[in-house]
Amino acid sequence: MKKLFKRIVAVITAATLAAGSVPLNMTASAQLAPVETAGHGMLSSVSEKYIGYIDSGEGDKAGVAPSMLDMSYLGESYAQLTQTANKKFPSSYDLRDYGRVSPVENQSPYGTCWSFASLGTIESQLITQFTDISFSKKHLVWNSYENEYMREFFNGARSKEDFDDPYNMGGFAGLAAATMAEWNGPVYSYRLPYDKDDTDEHLTGESDFHLTDVYFATANTYITDGYDNILEKEVSENIIKELVSEYGASTISFCSDDAYYNNEYYTSFCYDENKVSDHAVSVVGWDDDFSREKFGTSDDTRPEKDGAWLIKNSWGADWGDDGYFWLSYEDPTIGSVATYIVDSKDNYSNYYGVGKMWSLNASADTFYKDEDAKKYGYMSNIFTAKGDEQLEAVSFYTTDVNTQYEITVYTGTDKENPISGNIASRGVTGTEKYPGYHTVELDKAVALKSGENFSIVVKLTNPQYEYPLPIETYYNGFYNSSPKYSDDGRVSMYSENGKDWNDVSELSYVTGGYTLCVTGFCLSALTNPLPVSRIASENVRFSIIEGPVALGSKLELSGADEIWYSIDGGAAIRYTKPIILEKACTVSAWSKTDGSSGNIVSRTYTKAKSALTEYAIRYGDKKIYVTPDDYANENVIALPVGVSGISIRPRGCDEITVDGKRVMSDEWSEEITLAPGESRDIVIKSSASGKDTSEYTVKVTKRYIGYDKDKETIQYDESRFTVKDKDGNILADGDPVADFTKQEISVYDMNGELLATETTPKRYTINPAVKTLVYSKEATLYTFSKNFVYSYSSDMSDAVALDEETIPLTPGKNIYLQRIADLNGFASEALCIEVPERPAAPENVKAKPGPDYIGIDGNGVYEYRIKGQDEWVSDSDYIMGLDGDTEYTVEVRKKATDSEFASDIATVTVRTVKGVIVPVYFTYYATVVLSDEKEFTTLGENVIEYDEKDLAKFGYVFTQANKAIVNITEENGKYVSDKSYVIFDVTPAVDNSDKTTRVVYCDAFTGDVVEEGIVSYAHHTIFNIDNLDCPEGYEHYQYELKSRNDAITKLLYIDGKWYPADSKIVLLIEKLPVIKVKIVDENRNTVYEYNEYAHYGEHEAEADIPEGYTAVSDENFAVSVTRDENGRLISDISEFVVTVKKDSEKPEEPDKPEKPEEPAKPEEPDKPEEPAESEQPAKPEEPAEPEQPAKPENPAEPEQPAKPENPAKPEQPAKPENPAKPEQPVEPDKPTNPNTSGDIPFAAAAAPVVAVAVMISTVTARKRKK
Repeated sequence: MKKLFKRIVAVITAATLAAGSVPLNMTASAQLAPVETAGHGMLSSVSEKYIGYIDSGEGDKAGVAPSMLDMSYLGESYAQLTQTANKKFPSSYDLRDYGRVSPVENQSPYGTCWSFASLGTIESQLITQFTDISFSKKHLVWNSYENEYMREFFNGARSKEDFDDPYNMGGFAGLAAATMAEWNGPVYSYRLPYDKDDTDEHLTGESDFHLTDVYFATANTYITDGYDNILEKEVSENIIKELVSEYGASTISFCSDDAYYNNEYYTSFCYDENKVSDHAVSVVGWDDDFSREKFGTSDDTRPEKDGAWLIKNSWGADWGDDGYFWLSYEDPTIGSVATYIVDSKDNYSNYYGVGKMWSLNASADTFYKDEDAKKYGYMSNIFTAKGDEQLEAVSFYTTDVNTQYEITVYTGTDKENPISGNIASRGVTGTEKYPGYHTVELDKAVALKSGENFSIVVKLTNPQYEYPLPIETYYNGFYNSSPKYSDDGRVSMYSENGKDWNDVSELSYVTGGYTLCVTGFCLSALTNPLPVSRIASENVRFSIIEGPVALGSKLELSGADEIWYSIDGGAAIRYTKPIILEKACTVSAWSKTDGSSGNIVSRTYTKAKSALTEYAIRYGDKKIYVTPDDYANENVIALPVGVSGISIRPRGCDEITVDGKRVMSDEWSEEITLAPGESRDIVIKSSASGKDTSEYTVKVTKRYIGYDKDKETIQYDESRFTVKDKDGNILADGDPVADFTKQEISVYDMNGELLATETTPKRYTINPAVKTLVYSKEATLYTFSKNFVYSYSSDMSDAVALDEETIPLTPGKNIYLQRIADLNGFASEALCIEVPERPAAPENVKAKPGPDYIGIDGNGVYEYRIKGQDEWVSDSDYIMGLDGDTEYTVEVRKKATDSEFASDIATVTVRTVKGVIVPVYFTYYATVVLSDEKEFTTLGENVIEYDEKDLAKFGYVFTQANKAIVNITEENGKYVSDKSYVIFDVTPAVDNSDKTTRVVYCDAFTGDVVEEGIVSYAHHTIFNIDNLDCPEGYEHYQYELKSRNDAITKLLYIDGKWYPADSKIVLLIEKLPVIKVKIVDENRNTVYEYNEYAHYGEHEAEADIPEGYTAVSDENFAVSVTRDENGRLISDISEFVVTVKKDSEKPEEPDKPEKPEEPAKPEEPDKPEEPAESEQPAKPEEPAEPEQPAKPENPAEPEQPAKPENPAKPEQPAKPENPAKPEQPVEPDKPTNPNTSGDIPFAAAAAPVVAVAVMISTVTARKRKK
């Protein structure tokens, strides 16, 4: 079934909407009050990953972080690009072959992968012109978070402590785009090196290039048949291939769990679809034929097909395959893809922006079915000119594939209406193939006067996606809070028709007790100074960025109809064709409008050097990586005796030779061999037409002497040489040299001539910091490479090899660690890591038993479990769910700390007490709004009593008695109460009849609005299924319905006031099958007929026989309601007929006067609806048997509400071949909503429930008067 209602979200806070009632130890409030709106406009869904990320408390984890914007919809949009789908790409491609990848770097020790990935794409774009290009990753991170704007933007999602360490806050592609779009980066690495401790705040707002475009794509795109069945794989792979081959490296994210990494083939494939991406990297190539056999360890852990992306990581060149690895096409955790494009930093001089962070998407119209969406809308930002300028370009985001835009500029506008001024530019139209950030030049520059208001109006039309308008949305974590930056004079407005305008803030909405505050459209203006003539004339654009170029390159000028230029200050020339740059020079160009010259723009070009982007040296089992930062250093390689020679792997975009022989980029040269004692200079050359040639020299010497690193002895040819130590003693072949490492020894020929002086190998040492232990994990803190071994014996006799892993600890058993020998040094001395004994078991452990629990008094330092169980309880003072009057053996130990292991185990035998727990419900109009429970261990009468102040903090007061008596007796050895529950009637302390929520009932299958209405909170603080009825003939959508006790919406008590949790909700309902019941006489004439609505499941029904008739056929009938192949309810019968006969009349009595005829019996009136407001609340029936809760003796101080759960996107039901038959909800014989709310119930009086309401993310907006 086609998925409908993609715009509907259920952002439901766990602590407020997971159930109807609120336990007494939890706050009954959420954080935000609603915003009432009326008009048009809707918002797209918040990313499920984002809400889950915030809700999970993982915001402090380093690495890639999810965006609020869910881009998964792009899969369906990109599926329409059949031209790209059919485009042919090579089966394999590698940017390294073309010198288009910057060197691998190491992000350690920070969680800044997203910055390395994002800036790596820009380096890839520019590296063929700027071969030593490298941008500051630290600068991008710092400026993404360390400013008041971003601190406010992330106010509701990140803690203040997070900002103390911005380098470990994580990030995402959209954050990098938002930061650089306002010209805050990128800057060259030398301006802020990664290893610099202090950040230069003077670099805030600095950039060496300007971001012009960002293209977003998805990695998993499929076409479906409308029933979620994949018909064919579509364009996802081709889109990425297109971006990589045309623009260079692209960012991508995935799950980097080591469990899914194959170290043998350097591959990664996460086969667990429940995992999420946590690491950002760069795609630099692909191989369609990369074997699936190289992933995982078995068929269950491998992808179905061949094919993988070549990935550049940011964990250093000594990780993986020289810093690279292969990621399967089919990895389900692959996130969105992004490619960044930059231009010269002086293309524009001023930036006017409002919405900086593309957070969500909006539509200007309101719709409930996809096919009803207009898919176009108008957005506008109104700015005030800071000086006499000329507007030359506009930047904005598009939300779909092949979005069409139309730009109009107005000057002299007022702040209330963006189209109130004069049209200064119109008719700028185009189509953007890729969704993302774009810079569009106007056809003509627009003159602006200082202090003048001007507006940019952009109409966006999407071919596929329903939300065309890109917006910045602020996650509002505090009631009635809005960011300060939204009051900086910004004016963002939107319109459905381009005439009637609404303020963007009216798109803000409340649901589940929190608000998304819409602060602006992602739409900016780019200006330059007004020319001296004071007549607007476009600045000229140069096709080549200023800097090094190959002589003979063609320079194209654009941006105006009439362009003039000069070279090195020479004569002015009218531009008519590309300029051939035949020498290093400065080109100056200007436009002319109506005879007036525009601003002069100059670019200086130098003759480029043909240079390598990097190269590597390989000899024996060692590799050395040389980057542009190392070029100035002399590379001297001393080859051991056992190594025959070296190979060189250069990378660059021009012709490369190594030792005079041609070598392709990213390929290893032939081995260059040396004889013992030989020295050579190996020259690497990079050359190209129009460029100066670069040479790189590697000095290589073959040693006369070698060493057996394991035996630590000397090796050489005694028939040709003699070796002496520093004291002149002769060292024979095979002599030990362990006692004089790093000492000079001399080599002589057979005639006694000194040939060379060499140095014996060093002995490795180990940093003592590796002794750090993690006692809670019983392992070392540090991970050790395959260069290390460990043993429990000081002689290393039973050494175990390590391979990127920690060392497990055994308390009291010391570990000996050794760095093994290699070509460069002897093995280190064994480092002893002292491992302390496990602490003794705790003594005098005090246990407090209850009827179904055992409490341990340990002030939080203990963890415990029932003997025989695996898991330790460490986050609670109680072991729950036990049988009463039963003996248990409890194992108790002290928790591990930063300085010691968890202790030995103490055992204590405890018997749970005889007792009984009585749930307590506080009801308002027959609905449980608060709950608690009381524990009784004393026979006889016991009193349950609450003080008014117990309820005051939740906004309620007692309406009747606040005290009840329960009688506890013993039956069959168990305590029982004469009451299975106790109810107190309460009411809000204030009148809430003025508070309402708008309810929209939508057909779950057609999307049609069936009915709309307003619910009042005059007699309810919680609405659920039982007190929020469906329109006649409909029922709450069964696939969404989990429990009749689910809260749909409610009032929230915040700081002494009540607020509706939702300003508007949408409920999915489904039409019930209709059974026509016909009552006929024996002649088949219809006596009476009516319709009966049938609910899901098997039912017995009885026909309603009119008075005066008797059934002569069976008046009982059975109905079976199931679902058809589309999921709709269907009945096995559509009509039921009952035959009746008229009752015989009594004979008349002749002695009595004739009795007047009885008036005809009126037809049976329709059954009246239940009154909306009952004066006396109905007495609730018995509540459900509760689960066992935690046992505080007194209600605890309310905790803060949990952060909102993931906003669910309600989908249409799947098409089960044999749909399960859910039990028909029965009228409860227990009070409505005997539930608790939140994640940590005080009185879990019923099984947890899931919210049934589907909350719509849209709010309509008031129209602004002109």
